[in-house]
Amino acid sequence: MTPRILFSLVLYKHKFRDFQLLLESIENLHKLKSCDHFVELSIYDNTPVEIESFSKLDFERYSYNILYNRCEKNIGFGQANNKNFESLNYSDKDVLIVSNPDIYFDGLDLSKLIVSFANNSEFSCVSPLIKNNNELIQYSAKNNPTILSLLLGFLPFLKILKFFYIYDFNHKNKQFNYNIDCIKSTYLSGCFLLIKPHVYRKVGGFSKEFFLHLEDADIVRKCSKYGITCHYPKASVTHLWARGSHKSFTQIYLLIKSIFVYFKLWGLKIL
Repeated sequence: MTPRILFSLVLYKHKFRDFQLLLESIENLHKLKSCDHFVELSIYDNTPVEIESFSKLDFERYSYNILYNRCEKNIGFGQANNKNFESLNYSDKDVLIVSNPDIYFDGLDLSKLIVSFANNSEFSCVSPLIKNNNELIQYSAKNNPTILSLLLGFLPFLKILKFFYIYDFNHKNKQFNYNIDCIKSTYLSGCFLLIKPHVYRKVGGFSKEFFLHLEDADIVRKCSKYGITCHYPKASVTHLWARGSHKSFTQIYLLIKSIFVYFKLWGLKIL
């Protein structure tokens, strides 16, 4: 059976243009002659039914298989990704990729990372080099969450003080060269993750306890028990990074709720 590259995409009140670059990137990956994998995408749309959806024509322009599911109830990021992979009926030969809508990449570049990841039995979960649209690195291979690290995420101006600056520098592993170093980390950004199927199955996918935020910190930490989890700059992706948790009271509430869930599961750590 030919291995497949299985992408999972979760939407909530997104317009087609919000994730069109991602669909085009997957199309370029799919069309590579050097790629010996089938490429498939499963979309789980949490958008309320009263809001206009996409037309079939939006998806028919692409040559790879796209499964589109819509739910009347928002079940959250993690559970929607679980539903996506269940619908794709993955096997241990496949490569699972969780992606945010606001991501795009070079297909040939990513294919090299996928092959390397699939052929290395020591890896359980990796993320590529992540940059924003200004080519600035997003330092996403972090140490496990702490009260202080999360506080600095809310109040970044505190980093003008030397203690907080040094703490943040070390927490985000900035002593490494993100462009070339493989950085072991148990807290990788969930905006783009490659996960081995047998590991995803062992950890039970994303935890039901998380609706949104810190589900990446939880699943990567669990994956680290079954192999190396690391920042692996064999390829890069561009993340437009909406930072919704800093824009609405609902997002802030969900983040605070997830913080309590995370520390309940893994134990409270201040520094």
